[in-house]
Amino acid sequence: MRFADTVSLQMLLRSKSQSEWHQLIYLQAALIGVMIFFAGQTNLYVTGCVAVFAFYTVSLVFGYAALRETYHGLRIVTRAIAIFPPSEDVGEVQGWMASRRYRHDLWVRTCLLGIVWAVIGGLLLVPLVIGRAIMP
Repeated sequence: MRFADTVSLQMLLRSKSQSEWHQLIYLQAALIGVMIFFAGQTNLYVTGCVAVFAFYTVSLVFGYAALRETYHGLRIVTRAIAIFPPSEDVGEVQGWMASRRYRHDLWVRTCLLGIVWAVIGGLLLVPLVIGRAIMP
């Protein structure tokens, strides 16, 4: 594989990771809309809340798996860029591209998704438990 092809692949994988991240963010936004709907209801929709949270969790797991695979590919391509001998016209750019590791990016996004998942789960499921406990 030539250097230009490797750089193109890195750019494509970076775009793919951004696209997958945005899909996960849109999933969060859609769930917030559903939570607003449930908050305005006087009856507790236990089955609906549990089904929405289960769908959200499964979608998040599959989306995260795709994101993790993309970042794995980015790390491989970055190591491949570092193997090419530096040339005079792209030496500094190549050094900068090879210095990116992408491990920190995935870790931060994983923590953010975990925190948001826990908050959304708490906001959807805790009222069901509390509502069940105070209902006769």
